Amino acid sequence: MREPSSPASIPVDPSQQAVITRAFAVAEVAAEHLVRVSPTLDRDRVEYVVASVLLEEAWVGGS
Repeated sequence: MREPSSPASIPVDPSQQAVITRAFAVAEVAAEHLVRVSPTLDRDRVEYVVASVLLEEAWVGGS
């Protein structure tokens, strides 16, 4: 399985950088809460999944 990329490692249009940065910030907080509820969850994977969903929604909603 491929390792997730951090937002800083992905070349992106500066206008989209704020959305990506915010999605990962929100995902980090969500992951912290979810891991407290279910300690068996992998925090990094949860954060990546939440950020992916948020970014997908941002791009689909913005289309």
